[in-house]
Amino acid sequence: MSRHRREQDLDEEIQAHLQLAALDRVRNGEAPEVAAFAARREFGNATLVKEMARDAWAWSRLVGLGRDFRHAMRGLARTAGSTAACIATLSLGIAAATAMFTLIDSLLLRPLPYPEPDRIVAIDAPVSWGDALDFERHAKTVQSVGLYRKRTWGFTDASHAPVEVVLAGMVTPGFFDTLGFAHDLESPGANRVLWLTRDFWRRRYRGKPDIAGAVVELNDVDYRVAGVLPAGFTFPMDGENPDVYIPLDRVDYCCAHDLRTLSGIARLSAHGSRAAASAELSAIAAWHYNLSSLQSGLMGNRARPLLLLGLAAAILLLVAATNTASILLARAARHAREAALKISLGAQWKHLIAEHALQGVVIAMAAAASGLLLALAAIRAASALPGLKETIAGY
Repeated sequence: MSRHRREQDLDEEIQAHLQLAALDRVRNGEAPEVAAFAARREFGNATLVKEMARDAWAWSRLVGLGRDFRHAMRGLARTAGSTAACIATLSLGIAAATAMFTLIDSLLLRPLPYPEPDRIVAIDAPVSWGDALDFERHAKTVQSVGLYRKRTWGFTDASHAPVEVVLAGMVTPGFFDTLGFAHDLESPGANRVLWLTRDFWRRRYRGKPDIAGAVVELNDVDYRVAGVLPAGFTFPMDGENPDVYIPLDRVDYCCAHDLRTLSGIARLSAHGSRAAASAELSAIAAWHYNLSSLQSGLMGNRARPLLLLGLAAAILLLVAATNTASILLARAARHAREAALKISLGAQWKHLIAEHALQGVVIAMAAAASGLLLALAAIRAASALPGLKETIAGY
């Protein structure tokens, strides 16, 4: 039976009941007008009776929910200004909090993409190659030590394409050992091998599968391509990701102990700690070395401002939620007389509460959707900033 038919039957049944009650009173001697009024008064609120009858029908809850939703949408449309203010305020708070948490998670919370990243540490002070060799020979608290330095080179190959300026990470064999990557930098002739990053390989060679063994030139010096680094391998050097990795030239940097111009990383031994390793390396080199987590070392002085911005975004979200709640409460107070009139006409409290709750849900969903879109745009904009682009891409 259709809903319209059931509503019609309900109206007819109520009218039949009222007519029978009035007829009984007329038979008892009352005037027809007085009997009809008394019958309606005795019956009670017809609208409320209809609501109670509808609750007994099948699917009544879904039907009632749909009706409450329509009423809620009409209420939001009547107060479009305050509705837009609520959505705009809440979406800005959600966007700021989401964007900042995403950046903090990517840069500070998510583990680095290396095996056992908690054992990899950054050496906070410049290191000499001579000190690093002594560390590898005598230190018990570290398993390996790697040195690195970045430099730009002119890159050419057999394709006769124009010279491309690339950023090269010049590293010692211990660099890849420390990060847990297999290499051949210690094999004969390895002083002229080159590793391509996956992004550079895709951009320059469009993913050419047989690139290994090719000969390229850096500043007119031949290098043999050893291979392509695995996807996800990245190591930002001062906020920049190298395009290629080559061996650090021993002629320029080895092996004086007082030529401390290189950056360093180390992998702690299985039972080593940062404090113990700092003390041991300082004692071996007779120079103060302090070790910090690699994540802190890569972030440098950007971690504290990032955390402060995250705290500010959380406060902004709290303020936005408070303001939105205040606007909704003020609107509910303005509509108190309307609610009282609806109740006097037979509306039930549960439907009024459902109407206000649905309005809140609609506002929250609209604000969440727009806030996530704004957050995505903000993250993409932040990713384009110098330094953050490479670091976020790596994690």
